[in-house]
Amino acid sequence: MTVRDVGNRWGTYRQGEGENGRVALHWAVFQLPAHLVDYVIAHELAHIKIAGHGPDYWTLLRRAIPDCEARKEELDDLGRRLWLGQTAAAGDG
Repeated sequence: MTVRDVGNRWGTYRQGEGENGRVALHWAVFQLPAHLVDYVIAHELAHIKIAGHGPDYWTLLRRAIPDCEARKEELDDLGRRLWLGQTAAAGDG
């Protein structure tokens, strides 16, 4: 697991060879309330078992965090209002 700038995402999971995947969390995650940090980490860890966001993925995530849909909604709302560290490119007034 690494903490770094992952653009406008809260986190990513990249599958590696065998069972050696890599989770990266945006540094801004750690400015969130603790229950949303838990959600982001569980969200990425669930991708170890299931790629994508289909019904099986949400069933798995719901086992770890029963109110995951409410937390996702809260995170989405908060994310629309927070800065994740991007800077405007030159000329983007």
